[in-house]
Amino acid sequence: MCDVPRLRANEPNGRAKSVIYVFLSGGLAQHESFDLKPNAPSNIRGEFNPIRTKTPGIQICEHLPMLAQRSDKWALVRSLTHPHNEHSQG
Repeated sequence: MCDVPRLRANEPNGRAKSVIYVFLSGGLAQHESFDLKPNAPSNIRGEFNPIRTKTPGIQICEHLPMLAQRSDKWALVRSLTHPHNEHSQG
């Protein structure tokens, strides 16, 4: 364990220079933006249609076409969970 700082000093740095954190307090619901459910019953799915992105298998809301064109430049994290029913606590 003592060698970890020395070993890390010899590793090349990552290429990422920044992170964009999007916190949409009162913004688009996930089922109307990034987690559309087009095959769900009408009372569950959102009112917007999905469109393809550059990333195979990923669809997003029809109102985000420029974001869809650049999906090779961003990551969609769908595995984040928390026990609270309020975003700022999560």
